[in-house]
Amino acid sequence: MKDPAATISNIYASLLGALSLGGQPVPFFTEEPWQTTPTNFVTLQNIEILPSNDDARFRSVATVTLDVVTRVTGENSRAAANAISTQVLQALLPGTGHQDGDFDLWIREASSPGYLHSQKGPVNINRKILVIDNYITEKT
Repeated sequence: MKDPAATISNIYASLLGALSLGGQPVPFFTEEPWQTTPTNFVTLQNIEILPSNDDARFRSVATVTLDVVTRVTGENSRAAANAISTQVLQALLPGTGHQDGDFDLWIREASSPGYLHSQKGPVNINRKILVIDNYITEKT
């Protein structure tokens, strides 16, 4: 079996490459942005892959954790995080089959365990976590 993590990252990057808020692009990163951090962005935090093989092929259930990060100066609001997460979900669901290299990916469903909040002076940092369940099959 091959490692499908790079395929999953590539497909998600392709599907989430056109996010925006208020006419400004909201970048999607497959890793944490370390050099310059935009005001709003989405990052792929984790890919958990669990085998679900059968006699015919290598299959896995892949859980992808996305982090929608927004910064609001002044009074706190989750509106930006909610608007961006809505775009993410609309881009991913309803899931259809996606092919990339040696794998086929089906995006199944999404959930959200909630928000994380921190504050630095007058800036509120709101993070909304999205958990996306996928099936992935290695092509034979």
